[in-house]
Amino acid sequence: MSGEVAKTLKSIALEYDNIDVKVVAKEACPEMDIAGTRVCFAEPGREIDLKNWIAKELATSGLVKFSEDDYLTPVGLYKIHWRETIQGGMQISQLPEYFYPKLRRMLSELKEQGRDDIAKVQEHQRAIHLSQDIITCRLKKIINLASAPAQTNNILGNLTKEEQVLYKVFKNVIDEWRTNLVSP
Repeated sequence: MSGEVAKTLKSIALEYDNIDVKVVAKEACPEMDIAGTRVCFAEPGREIDLKNWIAKELATSGLVKFSEDDYLTPVGLYKIHWRETIQGGMQISQLPEYFYPKLRRMLSELKEQGRDDIAKVQEHQRAIHLSQDIITCRLKKIINLASAPAQTNNILGNLTKEEQVLYKVFKNVIDEWRTNLVSP
């Protein structure tokens, strides 16, 4: 992977870590200061917005759980898989914002839960299989889009930020290749 692509993907991951997400308190806890952010859960069940990286730490310690709005579930992944695989070669569906970081988080959590629960091991394996199918399907579509004439913003708008990076790389390589085929 070129240095510029890797740098852009890291930038997207950093951006995701700094977005606001909704979390729900699993238990009451005293007010605390985390990197300049005041956090207080007066009672269990209270929903608040936090930076994603703070929410991850609090979720790991068992104080909060992610709100359903900011979480990708295995059921949600199945729906995305179904929708993506039934579409034609030049149709690409819109994924949830920050799909790939959310996917990594879900897979990581399922793997962790699998240490104590054999059913979670199987769910993790199914989620990996669905993820690979989605990625392969979308990759084929991105290559098709990049090798076709100029695309509309409507179609390209359905690509995630990570996929837009890949599309631009493929588009540039394919255009250069075509130009060099017919140039003396």
